[in-house]
Amino acid sequence: MEQSVDMVMLNGNFMTNETGQDLHTAIAISNSRIVAVGDGKDIQSFISGRTRVIDCKQFLVIPGFIDAHMHPFSIARNTTSVNCAHNNTNSVTGLVDLLRVKASETRLNEWILGHGYDEALVEPPQKLDRSELDLVSCDHPIKLTDRSGHITVLNSKAMQLANINAETLDPMSGIIFRYDGSTTPSGVFLDCERFLKDRLGHTLDHRVFRDAMHNTNEHLIKYGITSVQDASYTNGQSHWDTYVDLIESGAWQLKTTMMVGIDSIEQFKTKGMTFGSCHDRLRLGHTKIILGSTTGRLSPSQDELHYQVQTSHDLGFPVAIHAVEWQAVQAAAEVLGVLHDEKSISRHDRIEHCSEAPSAIIGTIARSQAMVVTQPGFLYWRHQRYKETVPEDMQPYIYPIPKFAENNIPYAFSSDAPVIDPNPWCGIDAILNGRPPFYRGTLPTDAPLLSRLKAAIYPYTLGAAYSDNTHMEKGSITIGKKADLAMFPWSPGPHLPPPESNYAILTVIDGVVVHDDLPE
Repeated sequence: MEQSVDMVMLNGNFMTNETGQDLHTAIAISNSRIVAVGDGKDIQSFISGRTRVIDCKQFLVIPGFIDAHMHPFSIARNTTSVNCAHNNTNSVTGLVDLLRVKASETRLNEWILGHGYDEALVEPPQKLDRSELDLVSCDHPIKLTDRSGHITVLNSKAMQLANINAETLDPMSGIIFRYDGSTTPSGVFLDCERFLKDRLGHTLDHRVFRDAMHNTNEHLIKYGITSVQDASYTNGQSHWDTYVDLIESGAWQLKTTMMVGIDSIEQFKTKGMTFGSCHDRLRLGHTKIILGSTTGRLSPSQDELHYQVQTSHDLGFPVAIHAVEWQAVQAAAEVLGVLHDEKSISRHDRIEHCSEAPSAIIGTIARSQAMVVTQPGFLYWRHQRYKETVPEDMQPYIYPIPKFAENNIPYAFSSDAPVIDPNPWCGIDAILNGRPPFYRGTLPTDAPLLSRLKAAIYPYTLGAAYSDNTHMEKGSITIGKKADLAMFPWSPGPHLPPPESNYAILTVIDGVVVHDDLPE
């Protein structure tokens, strides 16, 4: 008789991510790990009186999704603030009215928070500054974060609390915008979140935030997500401590790799912590560096970026460089290529987003030896907007996943939530069902659907595990690996369910069921 195990799952369609393997029908789990993979006859002998046996009813079971780039704290905060996205209000006047309603319900001097504003999607397109937020209230501090999460707008009351005025210098990592022809701050800030937090402290009650994180945890595991990578550039020791508290309280169950802001890596190093250091389900990840060109120039400069990457490598951290526009992508790849041979650590550096990558820079990306972590879900959610606003000659080169594959550039998928919904199936749908010039499948459209589905799921699972060097522990249904799994209530066939309603009915982390919506 085989060893007794904790859980056996029978009669399923298990997509293992093992090269060349067809779907298996059963697995056994013991002490948080997968101990057997095969068919029902192979696994039956593991069952004892203490074994939980789950009939999978021919449903699809995959390795738990790993979102390789998201912002969990921002997702949670957004659930507690006013939704100012274009589907809630399509004008600045409407935004002001929304926030006024919130102000009428809020005690004087308490914070009003908003999120999701996108100046390109209101009619007419209009930039926002503190003067518009002052129309809402001068008796409440107001903080509005745009859809990307990189731009913050404060009203005058919040500016006073932050002690920001004409004499305030720009932080090293961000920009304080000024009114034309003056040094007076307009209330608009680019990549200044840490700077503002240092001046304003917490704008959300801790208990409210903990509840919001618990709700976010529940939301993500219903998508079949079992691991996330927090890619926030502001992350430091306080964020690590917050995660520890959330995990120990039971509010947060997801395995989490937390990237670290460039300003915080020395602080972790002095505590004996470096890339891969762990506390329970929490793990220290890459150094996050923001490289932007939205102002018409690279920030930081290429020389400054070289210094930041070299410093991070010297301290034992690979880097994850935020680069959206092709100029930033090219600069990031050039720096990483120069430093690759000198790198004293063996883990992948990363280029985050890589949203624009014309053919002329694909070779540079390949020579950098970096891994690309990108977001095909944007092609699902913003297809029409890209068609209308992206120059026609650039459209084939946004999120050019087939080019990455053809040039042996390793890549993983993610959502960048809350910028878009974290549902991985939306990105998978974009890969499988996108239309020219936005088709991004790596296999021909007439290839078997199961093969195409496997190719689309891989970067959300094992590919994502490679991105933070956890591939020996998770990302595939393999003997010896952790039992992180997601079951969906359909069998692989000629058609897939609509992505926006494709929820897991069972989610397992370390062999423990954390979400159970199995039919009776």
